[in-house]
Amino acid sequence: MANAAGGRELLDRASNPEVVPEQLRRAVASAHSHHHLELDWQASPDPQRFTWRVLHHWYQLTEHYADDQRADVYEVVVTRRLHNAEPTHHLALSEDDLPGLIARCTTGA
Repeated sequence: MANAAGGRELLDRASNPEVVPEQLRRAVASAHSHHHLELDWQASPDPQRFTWRVLHHWYQLTEHYADDQRADVYEVVVTRRLHNAEPTHHLALSEDDLPGLIARCTTGA
């Protein structure tokens, strides 16, 4: 378990922090704790090799966990080539948004 400071770091490294509304930013900043889970890790074949990881970040808003007291943000980390030291980070607010976001990040669309 990490503390809620992870929310600020997540927004700072994102290439699209504007997708996170102000109300959600405030909830994340005041969260009791921060957790994350890796949901996916894949790579596309050469010549346009991309690797992407999908992380689900959830922020526990109260001391005791409850589904309705949680804030969720999804992060897609995209690396061009296998050993790129500077991946790009993209945020989504829903798991349903992930396929389109991954497609845009890996095709330039």
